[in-house]
Amino acid sequence: MLQSAPLVLGIFGLLLLGIEVWAIRANRRAFHARPRLQRFAYWTSLSVVGIAFTYISLYAKYDLRPNLRVFGVPFLSAAWECDKGKCIDFTGPLTLPAFIGNAAVVFLLPQVIVAGAMRVVRRH
Repeated sequence: MLQSAPLVLGIFGLLLLGIEVWAIRANRRAFHARPRLQRFAYWTSLSVVGIAFTYISLYAKYDLRPNLRVFGVPFLSAAWECDKGKCIDFTGPLTLPAFIGNAAVVFLLPQVIVAGAMRVVRRH
């Protein structure tokens, strides 16, 4: 089960990116009629929170085995295998796209939170 974690997290990341695109559209519609200064404050504050989340996400890692550490959530961007004090890193052509994908997922996460909160507020 643990070996399939990168695949499961990758699928979850793609689904989350789709939800985040929906959230951006929903938030644009919700804030479209607001004054320009209010829209600017909204987008600026969400960007600052997104940048903070992105910085924190740079340290995301988990162990698949006692000697194998994986970096990048939800998309696997690198792996380090350590044996007898020597570590080998495994990177490849998907390292940079995975890194960018991880940053995008985490940066846009506040959009989902706001869109969800606005739906809850509208229902009440």
